[in-house]
Amino acid sequence: MEWRRVGSPTRQKIHQNPSPVKLIVIVTYDVMGIIVCHFVPHGKTVTVQYYRDFLVRQVRLVDSAIILHFQRKTR
Repeated sequence: MEWRRVGSPTRQKIHQNPSPVKLIVIVTYDVMGIIVCHFVPHGKTVTVQYYRDFLVRQVRLVDSAIILHFQRKTR
């Protein structure tokens, strides 16, 4: 409630409609931070089979990648 002068206009409330979009994200992380963020396509449900296929696909990507390590010289 606010104090107003007599005759001053009242504040208009803006009503927001909730978005009908449902967003599902699979986040893979380790102690160093986030590794992969996978956005599930609209209309898909994450089932055991979908999650298993996701993990198999990620293992293939990691195994096929060339990972470069930067090692700092210690003094």
